[in-house]
Amino acid sequence: MALSRAKVGDEAIVAQIANQPCQYQVELDDIVRLRKAGVSSAVVAAMIRRCESAASTVEDEGDGAAIRLKPGLYSIRHSGAVAERSIMVPAVVAAGRSGGNGSLLFPDRSKISLPGPRSSLVLAGTRPVFWIVTAPHQRSAPDDRSPPPGYEDLQLVRLESKAGKRQLQTSSSANGVIMSGLAPNRSTPIQVIRKSRALYIVSVKTDLEQGDYALLASDKGNAYRLYDFAIAP
Repeated sequence: MALSRAKVGDEAIVAQIANQPCQYQVELDDIVRLRKAGVSSAVVAAMIRRCESAASTVEDEGDGAAIRLKPGLYSIRHSGAVAERSIMVPAVVAAGRSGGNGSLLFPDRSKISLPGPRSSLVLAGTRPVFWIVTAPHQRSAPDDRSPPPGYEDLQLVRLESKAGKRQLQTSSSANGVIMSGLAPNRSTPIQVIRKSRALYIVSVKTDLEQGDYALLASDKGNAYRLYDFAIAP
């Protein structure tokens, strides 16, 4: 964080990380803290990669494979019979107000936005698959069907490109009363299935059109974690 505060470029920080031993934690809470402190996604991803040699082992009970992965949310790409896994670093944003005076005619609208017209992560196919790997201390009994810790309210949403940004309306309110949450046409149904003690599979239940999307998880108050991606044509 000291290097980021000193405005040292990402390239130099990533090089420094590659030449130093892993002496830090990069679990979900740590990622959120780093992003809130202004550390870039590229730097956080470099920290995660540096520590993967000390990562915990995930036992996939479906095929018996042992996979060494850090806790987090991963995009899955298939190359033949091989699944390529890439950890997704979330953007941590707070919903800001946009227009309206809080009346019934002109309600307050809360929006979250991400910079840039498109995500840097582009996925092929219309039904992407994601993995959630939990930390060792979060792993419960195999028959526990509760949602993965930290992702209890996970949603898949479509982002709207506007003025060089990607935006999403999270709620509208009038006279202090919340009138609506996410617009129905912005939310897409997903299924989260527990595969083993440490691994959850997130699948999309309908075909996605070309465009920008995000897996959205709420934090305290009006803060959100957005794991953004784009669907290629």
